[in-house]
Amino acid sequence: MSKNADVGIEGMVFRKTHQHTGRRISVTPENSSMQHLAYGRIILNASNPAESFTTGDRETGLVCLAGQATLTVDGQDATLGQYDSIYIPRDSSVKVSTSSSADRAEFSAEVDRRCRCRW
Repeated sequence: MSKNADVGIEGMVFRKTHQHTGRRISVTPENSSMQHLAYGRIILNASNPAESFTTGDRETGLVCLAGQATLTVDGQDATLGQYDSIYIPRDSSVKVSTSSSADRAEFSAEVDRRCRCRW
C-alpha cells in the first residue's frame, strides 16, 4: 500500500508543474498515492539550456511535450522533437540540452536491475 493511501482526489492533483525551469520532480510515492511512479518536468530555455542527472535505481521515460532537445545518455546522443519519447535504463548518466526551448515530461520507477538495452 502507498504511504498516502488515504489521499483524496484533490491530494492527487498537482498544479502548475510548468511554472519553473530546469528539472523538477513533482509527484512521488512520498507525496501522492503512487506506490512506485514518480513524475516531473524538465523545462529548458535560453536562461537554463541544460540539465544533467543520473537515474540511480530508477528506469526513466522522457516524453517531449514541446521544442527540441539533445539527450546524451551514457555518452551517446539522440535528438528528440515534439511527441518523441525515450526509455533510459537505471544507472544511466543523462544530459538534456537545447539551443532554443524544450519541455519534457519525466516518468520513473525503481527497478532491481538494469535492462540489457544497448545504445
